[in-house]
Amino acid sequence: MSGSPYEQRLAEAMAELDATRTAVARAEAELAEAAVTVRSKDRSVEVTVGPQGELTGLRFLEDRHRTMAAGQLAASVLEAAAEARGLMARQAMDVFAPFTRPSTRVPELTGVPEEEHRHG
Repeated sequence: MSGSPYEQRLAEAMAELDATRTAVARAEAELAEAAVTVRSKDRSVEVTVGPQGELTGLRFLEDRHRTMAAGQLAASVLEAAAEARGLMARQAMDVFAPFTRPSTRVPELTGVPEEEHRHG
């Protein structure tokens, strides 16, 4: 590579930054399509949440809901939704974890703080 050491280092940093931008865009696109589905412990409901933890699906399983008290059914829905949201949050953190660490090739690129991606 020609140029001064400073120019070479800058070129390396820019290449790393471009690669990171591409990888982040790919991760965001992947996460935008993500969904998590969870059944309640009593297996009466199944809840699906999207990438922001939003409820995107709710199924009542095997007509169990017909014999449940309203409060019991609500508790089952909330339990499954909370678990699904937790799993989705973990999936999002796992997808973006590589971008929170410093670059191995360009240590000056310290990574993005995890808080940047928690709220999508």
